[in-house]
Amino acid sequence: MEHLYLVMDYGSSSLKIAFSTELTECPQQVLMEPEVIEVSPTIVEKYRFRAGFKGDPAAWTFVGIDNTYYVFFLMIRRPPRSTPNLAELKSSSAAIRTLAAVFVAAYHCSLGKKFSLFLSCLLPPGEINEAEILLEDIKKALKSFDTPTGRYKVSLKYFNCSPEGGGLAMFYQHHRTLSPDRSLGVLMMGHRNTSAY
Repeated sequence: MEHLYLVMDYGSSSLKIAFSTELTECPQQVLMEPEVIEVSPTIVEKYRFRAGFKGDPAAWTFVGIDNTYYVFFLMIRRPPRSTPNLAELKSSSAAIRTLAAVFVAAYHCSLGKKFSLFLSCLLPPGEINEAEILLEDIKKALKSFDTPTGRYKVSLKYFNCSPEGGGLAMFYQHHRTLSPDRSLGVLMMGHRNTSAY
C-alpha cells in the first residue's frame, strides 16, 4: 500500500504543509488559504461538471464529508474577509483543513485514492488538550471524503499533535544538550497568538 507522510501547521495566515511518500526524500511544501467556508453540494457539483479539476490543487480545493462541502476562498473567486476570524479556535476547523491538505499532497505525489497516512500537526498551546478530539474527527473523516478528483479512503497509521513552538525547544535540546544550570526560552509569535516556553 502507498504511504503519505504529512506535517502541517494550521496557521491563521496560511495553512502550511510539507509532505513526501518516503521518509528518506526531501519533502515538498505547499501553502494554502487558511479560510474555509461551507457551501451547498449544488455549488460543488456545478463546479465539478462545468470545469472539471484543472490547475493548482491548493487554490481549487473542496472537500465533502457526508454531503457537507467545504471550499477554500480561491476556489470561489472571492477575496478573503478583510478581518480574519481570529477568535475561532484552530482545532474547530482542523479536520477539514487536514482533508484538504491530504488531497493536495496526494495529488502532487500522484497517489491513488487509497493509501496510509502518517500525520504530524501543530496546535496552539491553549488548544493542545483538543488533540484527542481532533484525532477522532480526522480518523472518522478520512474513512471516506469527496474531492475534486473523486472520493478518497485513507487509513491513518500515525498521529502526533504538538504545541506550536515546542518543536524548536525539543530540537535545540536534542542537538545541543543543555547542562542542568542552563535553561532555554522559545518565544513564538504567530499571526494571532504568542507562545513562550
